[in-house]
Amino acid sequence: MPTPELCNQFAQYILNRHHQAGVAEADIRAAVRDFLIETGLAEREAIDMEQSPASGWSGRVDRRTRDIIIDFKVRIGDQISPGEQHVTQLDDYLEAAVEWK
Repeated sequence: MPTPELCNQFAQYILNRHHQAGVAEADIRAAVRDFLIETGLAEREAIDMEQSPASGWSGRVDRRTRDIIIDFKVRIGDQISPGEQHVTQLDDYLEAAVEWK
């Protein structure tokens, strides 16, 4: 189990990257992937990228490992609440994954 200090260290790195102007979404994706691996929350080989959340489904999630689904959105909504279409998309991913199990 990762220590809170280790998780905090890698989470802070992700937040620092996110707050930098002009940081590409791919950089944030890589930082989250590193977080999962370095904290021991996921094995490198168990992280799927750009995968369908369920068999026969056309949508793709950015990262998936075991029961964790991560989809990245850069600066969506009004910085307080995400746009409704993004919430709907994530809800659809989760529903597809649950139905697939």
